[in-house]
Amino acid sequence: MKINLNIAIGISILLVQVFFMVKARFHDARYFCWAPHDSQNIYWLDVTINNNKLSDSDIKERYHLDSWGYWNGVDFETVMRDPRAIVHVQDIIQQYESTYGKQDKSIIKMIYHTNGRAKKTWEWSNISKHY
Repeated sequence: MKINLNIAIGISILLVQVFFMVKARFHDARYFCWAPHDSQNIYWLDVTINNNKLSDSDIKERYHLDSWGYWNGVDFETVMRDPRAIVHVQDIIQQYESTYGKQDKSIIKMIYHTNGRAKKTWEWSNISKHY
């Protein structure tokens, strides 16, 4: 039985897509999934670079992340929001600090929640790499 090359390529592409869809169900990063923007992440970043705490605008400029504000019932609070998997945002921060910011002593703390679930904390630092 002879299979047309175009059909074989088409089936291969579909199989690769199915593989990544199944993988996305068991992994937080959804880089090659059909619907990678399927969650709503609200997060707060606390970033210290060389013992200096960055302001919200400095964080936004450093990592090129989008921020927005809302009334939390007491005062106006700046938070970050991203529709991608939270791992994508963490990867953006780690990539920046491992390349452009590798000479800086960085301490990052992220408090986040996805789709309104309980808050979680993620921390990253490159200080031990300087010694």
